[in-house]
Amino acid sequence: MKFYHDRNRPTATYQVSDEVLLNTSNLALHHVGSEVKRPLAAKYVGPYPVLAVTTPDTYKLGIPPGPQLHDEFHVSRLRPYTPDDSVTRDNHVPELTTKDGSVGLQVKKSIGHRVARGVSEYHVQWYGGGNADSWEPESNLVQAQGLIDAFNARAASTRPTTRLQASRANRYDTS
Repeated sequence: MKFYHDRNRPTATYQVSDEVLLNTSNLALHHVGSEVKRPLAAKYVGPYPVLAVTTPDTYKLGIPPGPQLHDEFHVSRLRPYTPDDSVTRDNHVPELTTKDGSVGLQVKKSIGHRVARGVSEYHVQWYGGGNADSWEPESNLVQAQGLIDAFNARAASTRPTTRLQASRANRYDTS
């Protein structure tokens, strides 16, 4: 019986600090940062480092704080990561050098806004898979003013500015 059971089991084993890709077929795509429909989404995300082997078939991954995922996965959900070092594909995201000479990362998209202790902050996504989303004060995003303006315009068009306007809109809505 053991023979029949074991022949369909995944044989991959990973060591601590190996890098693996995570299968997204049973994950909610908004948790892994995808905004497209399932057929167009990436089948695997990562690479993530293996932090610990919790059971012989379960591995704890080093997932950054951005995605809202549990950090332990079965071996059947993982795939070994092999970096593509070919000269035809550039996988490196270049760092951004600003006019004043400072080096940093490039903002991909602004996804949220808040005011914390009187300081206006934006929740931003960065280019490059290894960087987690972060809340940045508006003063740090001078180079990305176009993205901030686009976010503010998008946010203003999708919600009423006050509760009074929202209640009036709902009261007179005849559809």
